[in-house]
Amino acid sequence: MARTSGKAFKDHYKTKMETVDLGGDKFKIKKGGFHETTGTPPGDKIPKSKWRAALAGKYGKKGEKQARTGLAMMGKTAEEYGV
Repeated sequence: MARTSGKAFKDHYKTKMETVDLGGDKFKIKKGGFHETTGTPPGDKIPKSKWRAALAGKYGKKGEKQARTGLAMMGKTAEEYGV
């Protein structure tokens, strides 16, 4: 998939919220938010190197939370990603 510009990238995910239930904890997440935080184009798979960087805090607290939530949604742990 071709890279998209910043505006097109943001418009693609505009106001698409999703409710997630992780073992009784219900909250809303912005669909595509982790892609946006890591700078990964919509539709592309996020590389493991970016997952590891996010879990290590290189994308800030928000990125770390998004990575941990994403892993929990996939049923994986941070240890599986080498962190």
